[in-house]
Amino acid sequence: TPRFSTRPVRAGQPLWLCLTRPAQVHYGFDGWQRVTDIATTDSGLALQVAMLPTSELATGSYIDFTFFWTDTETWEGYDHRIEIV
Repeated sequence: TPRFSTRPVRAGQPLWLCLTRPAQVHYGFDGWQRVTDIATTDSGLALQVAMLPTSELATGSYIDFTFFWTDTETWEGYDHRIEIV
């Protein structure tokens, strides 16, 4: 399970996720609207990374996401939410 803060992201900034395992990031905006999946990529530093496209979201919006772990083919089983401020 990821151990990271879910502090708000400032409007206009991208959201980078850094994970220790490969995953498909399943995400949506403002209550799981426009749901999309994105695969993590190997950073070369023993981390898998994915950038979620939050830079166009307005203040007060939020992004929901969860992970499908591709190494074990299992869902994380928990939804994360980050607000745009």
